[in-house]
Amino acid sequence: MLNKEIPRGKLKKLKMLVLDSDGVSAKRGTKIIEKETKDYLEVSVRANKLSEALARKINKLKEKLIICVASGRGLIWLQSMYSKIIDNRTVILAENGNIALLRGKLTQLFDYDAEYFTLRAKLKNEISKLPINGFEPKQIILTANCPYKMEQVPQIIKKLDKKKQIKAMWVAGEAWDIQRKDVSKGAGIKKIVKELGLKMENTIIIGDGSNDKEMVEMAGLGVSAEIKDLKAEYYTVGKGLGGEILVDYLLKKL
Repeated sequence: MLNKEIPRGKLKKLKMLVLDSDGVSAKRGTKIIEKETKDYLEVSVRANKLSEALARKINKLKEKLIICVASGRGLIWLQSMYSKIIDNRTVILAENGNIALLRGKLTQLFDYDAEYFTLRAKLKNEISKLPINGFEPKQIILTANCPYKMEQVPQIIKKLDKKKQIKAMWVAGEAWDIQRKDVSKGAGIKKIVKELGLKMENTIIIGDGSNDKEMVEMAGLGVSAEIKDLKAEYYTVGKGLGGEILVDYLLKKL
């Protein structure tokens, strides 16, 4: 359930539900094993998938709303994690707003130059010297999975990022997301909403952490799945994934 009822008038305006992934619509937890020698690179990644039960509910809700999954994960993983709900009523927003699977097309939402990728390579080389678990395979942002919150990571960024264009966010208690300051899930959602011919008042967005703050705050209806970490007018109450609690609520009310 939610902490309070959403007014009927606001519910009638909704056309899209945006769900954060880990901790909201899929169980949190990533395991990365990375091994690198002078001759090869080997990476193993394990992440939790969308449950069968929630997939059925989301597919039912798609009769009323477009569904968008917004995550910091790479698109290749999200396509597997959410394969049971992907169709023309589903949008997948990957790498914290950078890449989208929209209307069946792969779209890079922001432009990058060679300078960014040169800096990204330098950051990766320096951070790899730390005792991290490894890097999640991604195209644009850099995600360092760590056994604890290593403060050396933002220190390395401060040293190498001369133009101060990069930010680092500690997410899910397990990784540093490193990316351009002007790019976020919220910025990506704005582009998607415009492309679909919608307005922000048509959205209900749920998240649970720092990388969800902007998109939840700008939503027509913002919902927190973890009120201690992310403030919002509405928040989920009770055990279980916040995303499933919200989907259950919307199935009853719409």
